Amino acid sequence: MTKSALALLLLLSGCMTYDTRTDGGYDGPRVYSGTRLAASQAGDQFMNLNLPWVLLFGIDLPFCLVADTLLLYWTIPEEIERNEALRQAMQTAEERKSVISVEAGTSPVAAAKQLFEACVERLQ
Repeated sequence: MTKSALALLLLLSGCMTYDTRTDGGYDGPRVYSGTRLAASQAGDQFMNLNLPWVLLFGIDLPFCLVADTLLLYWTIPEEIERNEALRQAMQTAEERKSVISVEAGTSPVAAAKQLFEACVERLQ
């Protein structure tokens, strides 16, 4: 292996961690994000029988693991915030205040009419 190839390899190592940390559009888990992405990409390329890319991601994987481990101090609080935001966004119907209260035995048409009137009232 030539010195320039080795230098290029060292520069590219841990790049998945760098990618997930700097990409503003990345919305996946933050803890071990580079390791997860490198493993996923290696698996995808393996299934496509693309050996050069499998080797690249395979070489990158341990460096991502080290970089992600060193970044845990910052990624754990970010992951806690992300999970809280997801929990807020995915609230179930039981956790939200109901728009109307329908008594047992009310016909579906009457309940729909009551809901429609409540919605019209809120829009005005």
